[in-house]
Amino acid sequence: MTELKKNNKEMIEKLGKNAKRAYATGLKVVKDSFKGMEVVAGKTMEVTKLNLKNQKNLKMIESLFLDLGQRIYNIASHQADKTIPITADIQSFIDQIKRLHGQVEQNTDKLKTISTVKK
Repeated sequence: MTELKKNNKEMIEKLGKNAKRAYATGLKVVKDSFKGMEVVAGKTMEVTKLNLKNQKNLKMIESLFLDLGQRIYNIASHQADKTIPITADIQSFIDQIKRLHGQVEQNTDKLKTISTVKK
């Protein structure tokens, strides 16, 4: 009977070690999963921010084009020769539009480098 108790004790110790190892492995898998989710969540947030910036910039470009068109129309409708000089006011619109287009292009390039975005 003492032999049986000894075997039972050894078996219990082995089961305990196996259970601890399985727990540690499971805990590591869970931790790694959370780290992966954090990365995906971070990338998703970055994608959302860049898309919102692009939408805002594109709306601003649209508004600038409307204002620029109105100014050019006003100049052209009051001139007999219909040539339109590039005034400081008009150049300001052009510069703003170019700057915003550049920002949209930069954001689009960043979006292409983020692995969650397939473009």
